[in-house]
Amino acid sequence: MPTRCEKPRYTTYVNWDRLPVILTTEEACALLRVSDKTAQGLISSGKILGNRVGKLYRFDRDSLREYICGKR
Repeated sequence: MPTRCEKPRYTTYVNWDRLPVILTTEEACALLRVSDKTAQGLISSGKILGNRVGKLYRFDRDSLREYICGKR
């Protein structure tokens, strides 16, 4: 299993409630359609909530939704 998403896999999500509360880097990158470096930069800048767990990042679903909808 990849630890980062070099090439985002674009998946169509149709319902926020079906997403896990905490997303992996790969899932967040696919949702935002950005690279892992960009996603990590969004955490560093405070635009989305996420934390590093060991070597991997985890992202908050609601924070991603607020960012996408322009509320953050």
